Amino acid sequence: MAVDNTNAAKALELGLATGFGAIGPGVGVGFIFGKTIEAVGRQPELRGELQGLMWLGFALTEAIVFYALAMAFVAYSIV
Repeated sequence: MAVDNTNAAKALELGLATGFGAIGPGVGVGFIFGKTIEAVGRQPELRGELQGLMWLGFALTEAIVFYALAMAFVAYSIV
């Protein structure tokens, strides 16, 4: 009797695609926050301006994770 492992393979693909898609943004977010902390340490009077730019960079970087998740769902539904 043959076992159909299609659903298991799809679930594995979904998890791996999302996980690998989150590695780069995770590093990027850490870099953004670290550099913001360094910049505020050097020039505290620019904290407000730097904080706004930091949140913009954070949002744009995190959007990549959602794109990876969306593409994983697309691949999950096609296969």
